[in-house]
Amino acid sequence: MRYYTREELENLSEWDLYVAHNEIYARHGRGFVREDLAEHFSSCSWYRQLYTPEEFDAMPSQLNEFEQANVNLMLEIRKERNDKYL
Repeated sequence: MRYYTREELENLSEWDLYVAHNEIYARHGRGFVREDLAEHFSSCSWYRQLYTPEEFDAMPSQLNEFEQANVNLMLEIRKERNDKYL
């Protein structure tokens, strides 16, 4: 529950940033269509899918101010990198 700095996030590999970005949603129970994410999070003991991607995306935001700011910054960095996972 804190803001990440650009420097911290830029030090992550493309895969790690992809997972970190989606972990924020996973912690709120969002399911994933992409097989790599579904497999990754299903292997995490804390993860429990509560919503399909469509259900989650249709709801009002579940993210707090820290999470939303971190998601925005991660997405910005991923776009700057032309992230292959986007």
